[in-house]
Amino acid sequence: MWKCHYCGSEDGMPYKDRNLSGMLCLAPDCGRFNEIMNEIGTESAGAQAGIGPAE
Repeated sequence: MWKCHYCGSEDGMPYKDRNLSGMLCLAPDCGRFNEIMNEIGTESAGAQAGIGPAE
């Protein structure tokens, strides 16, 4: 099951268009987008830029 990397909520909705593919968190205090890695297994653009969830 999917879990938001930012808030831990399991309430999400899949989203896909020609530029993005991932899950949109539906938690009222979050609403962030978690990008899913593409089919060839490369890192997402956000991960390459050093943008990601706080650890």
